[in-house]
Amino acid sequence: MVKNDKTAKSGTASLDDAATLNDALKREGNASSVLTAIDLEQYVVDTTAPAEQPAYRLEIDGVGIIPPGITAVCGRAKQGKTNLLNVIAATMLSGRAFGTMRQRKKVDTILWIDTEQSRWEIQSNAKRLLRAAGLDEQTDSRKIGLTILSLRDVDVEQRQDVTVSAIEQFRPQVAIIDGVRDLMHDFNDVAESNDIMQLLMSATVADDEMALIAVLHKNENTEKMRGHLGTELMNKCNTLLECSKENGVFTVKHISRQQEAQPFRFCIENNDYKPSDAVVAAGVINDADALALAFGEDDGLQWDELIKRYKKFAGLSSQNQARQILKEKINGGLIRKDATTRLFYLA
Repeated sequence: MVKNDKTAKSGTASLDDAATLNDALKREGNASSVLTAIDLEQYVVDTTAPAEQPAYRLEIDGVGIIPPGITAVCGRAKQGKTNLLNVIAATMLSGRAFGTMRQRKKVDTILWIDTEQSRWEIQSNAKRLLRAAGLDEQTDSRKIGLTILSLRDVDVEQRQDVTVSAIEQFRPQVAIIDGVRDLMHDFNDVAESNDIMQLLMSATVADDEMALIAVLHKNENTEKMRGHLGTELMNKCNTLLECSKENGVFTVKHISRQQEAQPFRFCIENNDYKPSDAVVAAGVINDADALALAFGEDDGLQWDELIKRYKKFAGLSSQNQARQILKEKINGGLIRKDATTRLFYLA
């Protein structure tokens, strides 16, 4: 026994050990053969080839915001996500500028999959969308290339099947999923979240020109999108549009790996969408120029005069909108107030 123990410690292999090692080497050899058979050339990036920019569907202030692949839209509940989608779809389909948002590449077909709202809510939103596109609200949206599906009343598995089938059948240039959380049981489940992301990515791989817009709520107490699904969506998306609402004005923040657009604002007045920072004076096309024009050559402005001027140059429909936006700019440090003269200045 003692001799055998010393032999084991010295590293001498038994017949059983040799057989196991032989099996392992065979498996390794088979794996190597498989790796050798893979054509790696197809995965190599040619750095000498022309680098083409993505074919963005829309732009804000000249910066592309909806590229092919996955775009995430996020925000807390009732903060304007669906309203933003209405504005996006109306601008894409009509070709009409909405404030600083403009069509960059013509879109003829949009598939909108709604998993959250009732049919009545969907119809009401669709009518507002049609009016924003300059059309009669009784227009059949399918005639202008917009197909809307309501999946609120079906189970998770069926939603997944319908989503995949609809994208394959309609082959839209833009697909909207409002909201993607309802395609799964548990947004904190790692495996399920990965499966849903694979579903979305596979859809865009099958058609590398398609833009897929996925909507997901933010957590109430953090700035992150919900659950592991939110983490995966943030990692995999090409662009993020973040919605918030304050005093009736929706603000959209654009987050991208490439150039980022200035914040975009809009509101609802008389049940229709209105741009809140669309500059229409003197050919100005961005909010920073509107602010500069409002101050002009003056050393300082009184509050009421600043509101009046900014409203004019920003193309706003009410002084209340101008007041709220200017307060945001003061809080953000873009405008300062002199404590002695009580006048306002550009920072």
